[in-house]
Amino acid sequence: CAGSPISFSDLTNPMGGDLSTWFWDFGDGTTIMVNDPASASVEHTYSAPGNFIVILRVTTTQGCEDDTQQTLTIAPNPLAFFTYTNLCEDTAVSFTGVPGQNGGSAIIGYVWNFGDPASGMSNTSTLQNPYHVYINPGLYQVSLIEINAEGCTDSITQPVIIRAQPQV
Repeated sequence: CAGSPISFSDLTNPMGGDLSTWFWDFGDGTTIMVNDPASASVEHTYSAPGNFIVILRVTTTQGCEDDTQQTLTIAPNPLAFFTYTNLCEDTAVSFTGVPGQNGGSAIIGYVWNFGDPASGMSNTSTLQNPYHVYINPGLYQVSLIEINAEGCTDSITQPVIIRAQPQV
């Protein structure tokens, strides 16, 4: 997923020699030269989705070289967004998760936190369009995490003001 660190492992067989350098080209303009076997496996984060050709070139202490390449597909993250209605205390507030696919796969999961820890287990939901009842008026920070079929995520937190009911 874009923005997530990817681990790259060197599995080179030095064929009886010793490796001296590892040159990683991640296909996005970023390269790394490593001269320490303990650091031969690396981590890289792609900031944007797309297909990237990753190249590993190794050199032995005798000056022999070989390389390999693989195509890596980085998936786009969803764009989390939600709306809400009914903002009075002791009334079910309706939340609507808006599935922002952002060119990626379908949204398959929603994780809500209504910012109301006093409500116990009712403070969270995994429904796309849940309801939550706030017992007290006030400002609550509501967050939503959307998860797409590739496992990529995005989150958003919005302030929600719950108003007191009028006293008749």
